[in-house]
Amino acid sequence: MFNIFRVGLPVASSVVMYTCLKNPVLNEGKRNFYANNTADIIPGSPQEEGSELVKLVAKRENGSGSALQKQFKRLRLWTDEYLEAVRRCYIEKSDAYFRKERQVTDTITSLHDKTELLWPNSIYILTGFMTGLVLTRKRNILLRATVPLACGLVAFSAFMPATFNKTASWLSGVEEHKLPDVYRKQAKIIEKTEDLVQRSESLKQENEKIVSKYYQKTRKTIGDMTGLTVDEPVTDKKD
Repeated sequence: MFNIFRVGLPVASSVVMYTCLKNPVLNEGKRNFYANNTADIIPGSPQEEGSELVKLVAKRENGSGSALQKQFKRLRLWTDEYLEAVRRCYIEKSDAYFRKERQVTDTITSLHDKTELLWPNSIYILTGFMTGLVLTRKRNILLRATVPLACGLVAFSAFMPATFNKTASWLSGVEEHKLPDVYRKQAKIIEKTEDLVQRSESLKQENEKIVSKYYQKTRKTIGDMTGLTVDEPVTDKKD
């Protein structure tokens, strides 16, 4: 029995080795492994795991996170536009205010006559205005609104006449430019008033002439009737 295994095992091993090594491996110096690879090479498809990762990233970009980012972007853009609009409005309003302030200061400077002192005269004008307030403190609302202003204007024209005339001329020009209808009506009223004043003056002079004429005529008549010389000056009576 032992002899059978002893002889059969080498024989079986030889048969197996022969079967496996039917195509002998040549011991060549340079082997051409890819000599028979004549077919087109097709690249391999991506792995399923990579495709799922791409889908997950795309879903996240198109999901709630992307919508929130869009909302924040819109809010940021709206905030930037609003702040820019506020800045432009502030700059425009500031420029308009400073231009108007310069116009007012330049106008006041041009109206003031340098020969008239501003400090004491302004105190006098304020005193005139306050005098009107004191005089009308127990009067009706119309007098309390007009009399102090009239007193202030009278004091203004008395203590600063040149500045008052310049101011009146400037106000007249502004009224003519801004309110032409009111200016024309006011000009007509002033013209009629001046005409009435001139007529009153001329009528006064005519009345004075008439009265003087009748007075002279009456004196002459009395002198003729009494035989007195009324044209001679009266002398003092002697003791």
